[in-house]
Amino acid sequence: MGWANLYLSKHNGWHLKAGEPYPGKRNGVIISIPKIAENLVRLQCYLMMGTHDIPGIPAIESELMARIMQYNQNALAINDRPAAVAQGGGFAFGASLDINTGERTFLIFYGQFALSLGFDLAIQDFGSAQCASGDPIGINGWYASGQAWAGIGAAVGIKVQLFGKQRRFEIAQIAAGAILQAKLPNPFWANGTIGAQYNILNGLIKGNWTFDIT
Repeated sequence: MGWANLYLSKHNGWHLKAGEPYPGKRNGVIISIPKIAENLVRLQCYLMMGTHDIPGIPAIESELMARIMQYNQNALAINDRPAAVAQGGGFAFGASLDINTGERTFLIFYGQFALSLGFDLAIQDFGSAQCASGDPIGINGWYASGQAWAGIGAAVGIKVQLFGKQRRFEIAQIAAGAILQAKLPNPFWANGTIGAQYNILNGLIKGNWTFDIT
């Protein structure tokens, strides 16, 4: 299910963490149906607050989104704050939902469905950090960053026995998704990326593309 940690110190401040935005450290549940679908649903989240050791926005870990954005991997990681202030104070929260049926079969047909949704939000204290222009960052050093994403994928095909061997013929495989990232205020920055991949009639028609606006 997860874990939580409360840290209190006269010299180093405090923090409360219920999970962290790192692989294997988020809280959540995994739903499986024995002998039918393993890891069918994965729901994960984390909540952190305090005066120190609060990391920023993580990279998107979804396998589905990584496949959709395979030609634009930069879309999966929001450009985070400098290392000098990478472990300051603030508030961070995130959650994600991933559904993957795995390959299911019925008679000669096979199919698969996947869905990925999630968001991350961080409001952090940059202290006296400044932009390259010398202007202060955010409001009294406080700056917000966040991202949200959604993706969906599906595939269907047939399995047939030809010349003594089982052959697969993919009728259609389609996946599409979008990512929105932003930082604000002062300075304001936003990035939106949409992408898709398709494979129809066993590769007769196929392609992969992404479109990015900053």
